[in-house]
Amino acid sequence: MSVERMSTGVSGFDEVLDGGLIQGRNVLVRGSPGSGKTIFGLHFLSAGIDAEETALYINMGEPQAYVEETADAFGLNTEQIQFHNLSPTQEQFSERNSYSVFESAEVEQPGFIEDLRDKVDKIKPDRVLLDPITEFRYLTSDERQFRSGVLGLLDYLKEAGATVMLTSQAGGSITDDDIQFLVDAVVTLDVTPESRAVNVSKFRGSSFRRGNHSYDITDEGLTVWPTLVPGEQEREVESGTLSSGVAELDDLLHGGLDQGTVTILSGPTGVGKTTTGLQFLIQAALEGKQSILFQFEEAEWTIRKRADAIGLPLQDALDSGQLSIVEIDPEEYTVGEFEHLVREAVTDGTEVVMIDGSQGFQE
Repeated sequence: MSVERMSTGVSGFDEVLDGGLIQGRNVLVRGSPGSGKTIFGLHFLSAGIDAEETALYINMGEPQAYVEETADAFGLNTEQIQFHNLSPTQEQFSERNSYSVFESAEVEQPGFIEDLRDKVDKIKPDRVLLDPITEFRYLTSDERQFRSGVLGLLDYLKEAGATVMLTSQAGGSITDDDIQFLVDAVVTLDVTPESRAVNVSKFRGSSFRRGNHSYDITDEGLTVWPTLVPGEQEREVESGTLSSGVAELDDLLHGGLDQGTVTILSGPTGVGKTTTGLQFLIQAALEGKQSILFQFEEAEWTIRKRADAIGLPLQDALDSGQLSIVEIDPEEYTVGEFEHLVREAVTDGTEVVMIDGSQGFQE
């Protein structure tokens, strides 16, 4: 059965979900403080605005001014997002029947619930962000009351035709297992001192790409780099060999390297691994094949200087536009981001790729 999809607004993440969120469902985005949950949610609402949908931000955490400043810092326009700020107190849940948030119009509801209901009925939102749902826990007297309240809220928003994103501040002694049970999809943002990773553990009604996917927060917002899956990016490769331009070396290789294969140049420092690889890249470029060198260990100017010293026509290959050199600083790129660079190069038609050296990639 086909389902209607909607974009999350997060660059790269729709690919992880095989096309985006399922319209009319709900998703929990969980993670520790600072992992980017609110930014993730703002991307979700902003994508709705771009699609000419109505977006509602139910704010149970940070002040609205702070949220708007955060969105503006990442170029996410908040002018068309509807905000509804909730600051309910424990006393509003003191009535016996108030735990069932939208159970019946006959039940006397707390004031903030009525306000929220009126807001939803008035604007009829296509997308709703509830940030963070875990604040709701502090307003209830027990776990049963909390689960009933969340379920009632989700049911009400579903009947209103909204696609809902909830955030959860999970970590340490705070758990959200009960919320994960109630929602249709679960996305976890995991942050360590060395990396950031996002994974999907649940997505009802659809397949999705499992495993950890690198992400980062930059000036453009939150970006996800889906992990490459072997075999998914296959393309037809013409048969033939790749010449080094050195007749004696080609003879040793029975004509050169087979196209579409992986070759490792191994040896101690100074034996000529980079120079040998450059021979193949330069020859490929001069023969009209798009080629690229991802350089971890040296600056481009040192490679140019070495090539000039031994007579390699590197400059001719660069001037042809068929060869490019990309310097990679391991401190500036995540593994996922580097994989994305390689994938983009190949997708754009690059036929020969050299990574120099593998130790930098491991770091």
